[in-house]
Amino acid sequence: MARPGTLLAFGVLMLGLGVSLLGWYRTWAESGWRRTRWRRRQRGEAEPGSPDDPAPRRWRVHAVFSGAYCVVNGLALLAGGIIRL
Repeated sequence: MARPGTLLAFGVLMLGLGVSLLGWYRTWAESGWRRTRWRRRQRGEAEPGSPDDPAPRRWRVHAVFSGAYCVVNGLALLAGGIIRL
């Protein structure tokens, strides 16, 4: 079993990542979308839409679910660390 300090440390890290994803989900989604478009241009594939199009909704929804998952995991790790103290 993990030490309480380790659980608390990873809980804080996961909670911070989750809050970051939830607070900046549009920025994360736009960054991933731009990276995908750049890769497609490098491979010579047809680029979908115009260059100024925002990220598709599924990218934003994925960022929100990832953030919520990280928050839940962070809370579970923090609870485990507190219980083990």
